[in-house]
Amino acid sequence: MSKDKQIEELSANGLNTRCVHGGRIEDKTWNSVTSPIIQSTAYRYRETEKRGYPRYFESPNQEIVVNKLCALEKTESGILVSSGMAAISTTILALVKSGDHIIIQQEVYGGTSEFFSEVCRPLGIEFSFVKTSVKSINDAITDRTMMIFLESPTNPTLSVLDIKNLVSLVKDKNIITVIDNTFATPINQNPSQLGVDIIIHSGTKFLSGHSDLCSGVVLGPEMYIAKIKSTARSLGGCLNARDCYLLERSLKTLNLRVNQQTNNAVQLARFLFEHPAVTNVFYPGLQTSVYYSIAKSQMNNFGSMITFQLSDDYNADTLMDNLSLIIPASSLGGVETTVSIPWYASHQKMPEDNKLELGITKQLLRLSTGIENIGDLIDDLSFALSECRLTKQSFG
Repeated sequence: MSKDKQIEELSANGLNTRCVHGGRIEDKTWNSVTSPIIQSTAYRYRETEKRGYPRYFESPNQEIVVNKLCALEKTESGILVSSGMAAISTTILALVKSGDHIIIQQEVYGGTSEFFSEVCRPLGIEFSFVKTSVKSINDAITDRTMMIFLESPTNPTLSVLDIKNLVSLVKDKNIITVIDNTFATPINQNPSQLGVDIIIHSGTKFLSGHSDLCSGVVLGPEMYIAKIKSTARSLGGCLNARDCYLLERSLKTLNLRVNQQTNNAVQLARFLFEHPAVTNVFYPGLQTSVYYSIAKSQMNNFGSMITFQLSDDYNADTLMDNLSLIIPASSLGGVETTVSIPWYASHQKMPEDNKLELGITKQLLRLSTGIENIGDLIDDLSFALSECRLTKQSFG
């Protein structure tokens, strides 16, 4: 069966089936149920057209993971690299050149913003940061715009973009659309079905899901992936066989994990929305969210990331000191619930004025909801919130 036919058939199956069986290879030597770890860095080349070298992204364990992710995201091809930032940087360096122009949403991951400022600018690649709206992005297009880089939902304020509408406006302008789909995951959103060209994930987060692997993936049409692979071979950001194996194992439970995380997030968001210590909850699954309708129309579910603004009468650091189950940690997407303050973590290197413009304050906290029992999470958060109110000094 051809690869395209395999992907087509798997795409028609349920998500759990695709997670478990997508990309699977048969071990005809030992008949094992799981994929073998092919640790070798040297392969006989006279019997095959492939070089079989890991840096060329042709090792078996790399290909297994890519094929599984192609089945989940419904794309033609892909490449697995060593981190989410490796996925982002390699994609951009492969597809744009000096003098080209890129449009980026203001509300993107801090590392992405830093890459454009510190790497693209010295290379002569021009870029514009714009607000998360179709109009703002469309208005920023010039005759040298080669790429639009998107996040939806965004990090950390969870803004949602009307992806299909944007793609329809630029499809005849020879502009490549790229989206970081890390927060949504392939379970909750398939940008390829909305017309996006290239999909990026930080595999370190939900795809791995256990806070123990670092990886990145780029998915899309073969015409783009071939160019990205060519650049990636020179940059050398490949992933070793054992980490590929562990990532494949994690992907088998991706749908189960993300569904549980999302169900927990909906209930945590409702709890936070009603709590007097919280002035705002950023979660597209709340019907009070300005993004609820568009998120419902283009996402399969609303995701497990929640951001909330703590009242000035409460201390964010004290809140985190009083948590027992929820772990203060800078990453996300694991089976355990974590919390961070983006001001000091994901967006620490962003200039203060820029952070404040985006609503990122020292009182803004980002929750990555895990798979624990929801009652335990609510109890933990409720106690921490009750302990973090500032004591007001009496002057009487």
